[in-house]
Amino acid sequence: MARNDTVLLDGIIEDRMQENNPSSNKGEVFEYLVLEQVLKEYDFSFEEIESGWVDGGHDGGIDGLYIIINGHLLQDVNDFVWPKKGTDLAIYIVTCKHHDTYKQAVLKV
Repeated sequence: MARNDTVLLDGIIEDRMQENNPSSNKGEVFEYLVLEQVLKEYDFSFEEIESGWVDGGHDGGIDGLYIIINGHLLQDVNDFVWPKKGTDLAIYIVTCKHHDTYKQAVLKV
């Protein structure tokens, strides 16, 4: 990433940290910003984005997982209105890191 882009992005992250949006943790703010940008065409609410935010230990490096059917986020398979035909399926598996380098963590089971 170009140096100017990094400075701009860090400024946005710092502003959001001061607003506690969604927290004051730099890593969490960066992850939420990435998820928000990846999914912006769907205009999801904070709660909808948060529902697929799966970052944590032993997650195989996945920070976000979203299944979207005909433009609607699948959050609960029991409450979802399943289409009869003409299904448009989008699956987003997101991993993001706010570092200059990327290290792959092996998932051990």
